[in-house]
Amino acid sequence: MAFVLAKPAEGIRFHRTLLEEFYQVAFRKQIYSSVEQLQEDVDDWVDSYNCTRPH
Repeated sequence: MAFVLAKPAEGIRFHRTLLEEFYQVAFRKQIYSSVEQLQEDVDDWVDSYNCTRPH
């Protein structure tokens, strides 16, 4: 999955949101045994972030 961002600040903000809303939560709940497993969960989170959560 590739991201195209208009401004550097938008990318910085997205990375902070990803850290706060996904990584900090996910690493408290689960120990990942592979990068592939983590990537699947990140992809699922990005999909829900972009498509289902209210903006």
